[in-house]
Amino acid sequence: MKRNRVFILIPVLIILIVIIAFYGSRLFQSKDSSVSSSNPKISKKNQISEKAQIYDKDLNMSVYLPYKGISSYDSYGDHIFMSADDNSPSEMANKIFQYNRKTKKVEELFTTKFDSSSVQGVKANNKWVTWVDSDDFGEQKNIYIMNKKTKKIEPVTKENEKSIKSGFPVLAENHLAWIYHDQNNNKSYVIIRDLKARRNKIIFNLNTHSLDNADLSIHDEKILFTDKRKGKSYLYVYDISKQKLEKFQSPHKNIGWGELLNDHQIVYLAFFSKSFADNKLVLYDTHTKKAKEFSSKYMEVNRLQVDANNHVFVGTGGDNFFQTYLIDKEEIKKLGKINEKDVYSISANNGVYIMNIIKRNDEEKLIITTNLPK
Repeated sequence: MKRNRVFILIPVLIILIVIIAFYGSRLFQSKDSSVSSSNPKISKKNQISEKAQIYDKDLNMSVYLPYKGISSYDSYGDHIFMSADDNSPSEMANKIFQYNRKTKKVEELFTTKFDSSSVQGVKANNKWVTWVDSDDFGEQKNIYIMNKKTKKIEPVTKENEKSIKSGFPVLAENHLAWIYHDQNNNKSYVIIRDLKARRNKIIFNLNTHSLDNADLSIHDEKILFTDKRKGKSYLYVYDISKQKLEKFQSPHKNIGWGELLNDHQIVYLAFFSKSFADNKLVLYDTHTKKAKEFSSKYMEVNRLQVDANNHVFVGTGGDNFFQTYLIDKEEIKKLGKINEKDVYSISANNGVYIMNIIKRNDEEKLIITTNLPK
């Protein structure tokens, strides 16, 4: 899944506010006031700038969407699934939409159940679409799953349990997985749901749970998560089909943001001080049990994504671009920067690359392509 973090030197009080907001909204969403298209004083140009744009590179075609503030997105086949702001009172995403690349048609799939919302965490595969419906402060979070064939939508746990905090889910064929935090006993668990049987199962009790290991990563039918025990950091890989858990000790004391690259290689961040910016990207091989750092210097990684072809996309510091790496067997090759500027986030799932461009004037655009971004 994509990972984002921004570093700003601000007073302690504001940092606390940002951390609270981070739990409610992991992805940036535009807070500009909505504009009524019926206002005769608003020009057509200004009306268009309030809408998000899709540029399909493969088809060389642009389409303006009837909403703004796209907070999350994923793709499968000819369809793009996204959460977006459609005149939302919170000015954050309140609906789930499906966009057809061939027909250019937009279909509304879901509307938030909260008065003031933040809908995020969209994931899709050939059979299912999942997302998180949350209030705008993240106090209540509900994970939903939709059967693409029947369009039936249902929650995966009891809705609006105030003591429960659910992380963003990941999809693996007919299974869904996420991290589940019970505030009553201050315990966190990795949970898998069999979507056909409609049953949930705890596969692991986490010893530590922070923003650094709050998300899962998936490759084929394997799930990756990290944990820390007795001062040592570990990588865990759970094989869904075999119901088998493997454990690998990292040579780094503090790690997080793990991503499964393929069946035996993992990339993660190693942290070297209390400052999140003092980090390095690391390649770990589960066969050789060896780790290799991408750089001898701190990298200040704040955005991270991988694809199914051993590419790693990295955003660092205050830069508004992504750097691409290729893992060729055990060698880390630096391919160069993606030419697109103002790239806030990128997804690389199911053979489709989507880049979310957010410019300084808050104009927002999704660039879609099946070719490796260069």
